[in-house]
Amino acid sequence: MSSDERRRILKNILRLRRAEEDAPESREIVAVRSDLERQLGGTVSRAAALRARDLAVDSGDAGGHRAAELRGLAYHRVIARRLDRPMIEAARHQIWQWEHEGRIEPARADRWAEVLRRPLAEVRELIISDTSAAAELRQASPFAGRLSEPERRRILELVG
Repeated sequence: MSSDERRRILKNILRLRRAEEDAPESREIVAVRSDLERQLGGTVSRAAALRARDLAVDSGDAGGHRAAELRGLAYHRVIARRLDRPMIEAARHQIWQWEHEGRIEPARADRWAEVLRRPLAEVRELIISDTSAAAELRQASPFAGRLSEPERRRILELVG
């Protein structure tokens, strides 16, 4: 692929991101953008790289698993303090993209969709709930990558 083609695709991706803001209900825009991002290949945004790292959980012993749950809980407590409608729309778009790419189980996508339709205060409560159902949901969080690297590192230092 030529550099001109890559630039053109990147411009179209940016146009689609703006269109997503104007038409937050459109799954088609998310699907087309996702296809273009895949076509672009090895280019990965910083936010996407952070989301990928934050989705990894320790599959070791029960203590390690609980530590991963606690990190996810701490992360979402920070997110909950900042949560607003644009963040929820971005999370919905992330779920739609994962669905389009086959990267999320349909039942989990449905559960997230249900959570993200609720009033803001309820979403805040649900994402910071220390229940097994909430912990499972946070394992594939559409809010991953929303904190800066220093903020994420601070959580790792505090929670382990």
